[in-house]
Amino acid sequence: MEYMSVKEAAEKWGTTVRSVQKYCTEGRIEGAVKLSGIWAVPESAEKPVNTRKASAKKTNDKANKEKQISESMAVKKAEVEADRNLRTVMPLMNTPYEPGSALASANAIKDKEMRNIALAEYYYFSGHPSEASDIVEPYLIDSDLALQLSACLIYAYSNLALDRIPRARQAMTQIQSAAKAADVNTPPPIQILCRLHSHSGRCTSSSSTAGGYQLNKAHSVYAAYRYSSVCPLY
Repeated sequence: MEYMSVKEAAEKWGTTVRSVQKYCTEGRIEGAVKLSGIWAVPESAEKPVNTRKASAKKTNDKANKEKQISESMAVKKAEVEADRNLRTVMPLMNTPYEPGSALASANAIKDKEMRNIALAEYYYFSGHPSEASDIVEPYLIDSDLALQLSACLIYAYSNLALDRIPRARQAMTQIQSAAKAADVNTPPPIQILCRLHSHSGRCTSSSSTAGGYQLNKAHSVYAAYRYSSVCPLY
């Protein structure tokens, strides 16, 4: 093996003699030997990596990666918020689709929560109120008013069809609570629906019987929603 002096190594690597000597002392140059008190460096040896620079680079890489993750999460959060702002009451009814393709249209909705509501709509209107009721029950007290109103409506109608009057009354009462939660930041269409459904909720929950008056009131407000100019039915 051919060797070079510390000075030759320093010139080759563009550093100082002191640095090369330090590399040798720290054992960072493979094959370096000390002969009569003088370090000899293998000619094939490569300059050791600067640990400070390597550490700084590693730290910077980590910081950049964390920044990228943070930015990515911020973008995803903004997308989720945008989707939430586009939410509407009874999404399937507000989605244009060809006759016979209601189920496919419901499954095509990207927003998972809106898709669940749309599927519940499909089950209710296709004669499966029990399935519709089960799907929307978790959304009865959801913080999103569009989800909560949709759930309460479907839950009320489904349980009326199943002759579960107390549950239907519970849903109509919950609509009153939802209406109170609406504020200036609530989209105007949702505010209007809160007022409409709040009236329906008062009529239903205040009645002492579960007769035709309740059912007619619920469907009257429901019809007002369906044919309103704010949220037209397609």
